[in-house]
Amino acid sequence: MSGVTGEAAQAVVEFRPRKRLQVPWDLVLVGAGALLGLALALAGAAALAGRPLPVLPVPKTRGLDVLAVAFLVGAGPYAVVQTVARARLLARDSRLPDFLTDLASLHKAGLTLPDSLVTTAQGNYGPLNDAIRQAADQVRWNIPVLTALENLQKRIGTPVSERIFAVVLEAGRTGGNVPEVLEIAAGHCRRDINLRDQRRRAMSMYTIITYVASVIFVGVCIALQAIFVPKMIHAFSGAGAALGLKVLPTAEQFRTLFYSAALVQSLGNGFIAGLMSDGKLLAGLKHGWMMVLLTVLGFLMA
Repeated sequence: MSGVTGEAAQAVVEFRPRKRLQVPWDLVLVGAGALLGLALALAGAAALAGRPLPVLPVPKTRGLDVLAVAFLVGAGPYAVVQTVARARLLARDSRLPDFLTDLASLHKAGLTLPDSLVTTAQGNYGPLNDAIRQAADQVRWNIPVLTALENLQKRIGTPVSERIFAVVLEAGRTGGNVPEVLEIAAGHCRRDINLRDQRRRAMSMYTIITYVASVIFVGVCIALQAIFVPKMIHAFSGAGAALGLKVLPTAEQFRTLFYSAALVQSLGNGFIAGLMSDGKLLAGLKHGWMMVLLTVLGFLMA
């Protein structure tokens, strides 16, 4: 490097390799599912209104089935992407206490915080490996260690990491006892994760109950449709003839009524299951999708 001029050295330092174009397949999948679901929903709604679309003609008797399939097609990709993203966040949080504990141990053993971060990056922390090694590379390039830790927090991107690193960064900026703060932060992070896991285990039984309630409700609706409705229609026809009634309820109208009630109940139970297990209403979309699928299959096979 002795023959390299100052301008050339500056050019080498400022060189950044061109990033590869990455296709956001999750957004593509969600967008495609949403568009196809919207098209099916329009076709189903038009069929129920008695005006089937010329492009996708659907019989009026199958309009509700198409609406249910539209929900499955439109919400399914988003539920999958959301479930995978949440699983990744939980996996990152589960290894964060180990990283903080090792970092605090090396710092207490006499290494500086930058050297501790570089040494810790050689360990195995599962889904955190790439983010930690990028932070160590930044330290090697003489970027301040607090800036590297702040960038690490952004790359991890979980609510738990935001709270933990906020305390660690504040201790580093104000000259606090960083090793002790790291150990306290690791313990606090581990307790948060344990409490969250305990809540999920405790609420899992209630989630199973919502599935059982949904299946029982669908079974009752199918049983009424198969056994009770024919006898009711026969009784209505006899009473209607005696009373001179011209408009009588049909079996298809009863099926639409039961089918609609079962779909609403399944979707509502799914959202309640997500709220109880994960504390977020939108997290129940996957449960609602499964329950709606069971409802559709039950009425199709009936």
